[in-house]
Amino acid sequence: MKIVVQNFKTGKISVASAPKPAVTENGILVRTSASLISAGTDRAVVGLAKKSYLGKALARPDLVRRVLRKVKNDGLASTFKAVRNVIAEPQTLGYSLVGEVLGVGSKVDGVAVGDRVACAGAGHANHAEVAAIPGNLFVPVPPGVADEDAAYVTLGAIAMHGIRQADQQFGATVMVVGLGLVGQITLQLCRAAGYKVVGLDLDPAKLELARNHGAAIAATPDDSTLAAQVAALTDGFGVDAVLLTVGSRDSGGPFEMIVPYCRDRAKVVVVGDVKMDISRNDYFKKELVVLQSRSYGPGRYDPAYEEKGRDYPI
Repeated sequence: MKIVVQNFKTGKISVASAPKPAVTENGILVRTSASLISAGTDRAVVGLAKKSYLGKALARPDLVRRVLRKVKNDGLASTFKAVRNVIAEPQTLGYSLVGEVLGVGSKVDGVAVGDRVACAGAGHANHAEVAAIPGNLFVPVPPGVADEDAAYVTLGAIAMHGIRQADQQFGATVMVVGLGLVGQITLQLCRAAGYKVVGLDLDPAKLELARNHGAAIAATPDDSTLAAQVAALTDGFGVDAVLLTVGSRDSGGPFEMIVPYCRDRAKVVVVGDVKMDISRNDYFKKELVVLQSRSYGPGRYDPAYEEKGRDYPI
């Protein structure tokens, strides 16, 4: 089968031939109909691989810390060998697809060969002709939903989990900062949930799209009328929650910008890759609540859930 891979050392992307994966007892095998390219995540992954070693280290200091811990625990020679092996190994891309079920594991229920499913998971729902998907990382696609729409399933889950973390009621006012792909989906889900939405972005085209999707306010952060618009929309109280669906490595960045528009005890949910550099005074005075939204939701990064199919109780 064909699969898209990237050389992590050089950054080169290519289409490679690979053996078709086998179905496991806890998963399914899927023939891909469409896979989604995420402008944010995929571009970040590709961009990181194209950097020099120093550039990679500066961009991902968390990985540097992991390497240093391994040096301390396992020694320099062992660590060097492990890092070299990782760099030499082709990296798969993609994490959201739709396709037809080719095989079903013995411990998987509720799906049959020939069914259409939407699948999630980095390292699983790859840009590949055939993908092996764990049992908790797929859902059936309802009749009438096009493949091209169902392929957005992972980004929809990311957006929905951020909204759940905000935990608002009908009629609440929510600010969405960053109107890229996840931000636009978040905005539409907020409207479907009965929220009034304030959308912020620097791109006029994205603001126009937000207005078409029902944003009560769509403006740039430096709009001189923004404060008055938010006050009028919220009877002077401020927004009830902010969803940061933006990527920003600026010190302070969106965290400082949103404070004047928040009501007391508003919730600030971090959905995107935002540098957590917060002014205590500003957040203390309004008693703002900062929450993380962990990707697709409960079970993400838990090997027992993602790999072994052990579902959480409802």
